[in-house]
Amino acid sequence: MAQSGIWGSLRFESEIAGLYLGGDGAGITRVLAQAGACGVWIARDIVKKLRNHSSSQV
Repeated sequence: MAQSGIWGSLRFESEIAGLYLGGDGAGITRVLAQAGACGVWIARDIVKKLRNHSSSQV
């Protein structure tokens, strides 16, 4: 079950549909790998939503 709230869901999507919260919040490069991983996670969720959306229109 995905949790949601002020910080968004476990997929990094905020309460505003399509607005994702990810990246290096501190702005320092030592967590660049974490920011990159977060971006990959977000991209996978977007692709999944696009695939589900396009298949439901067929």
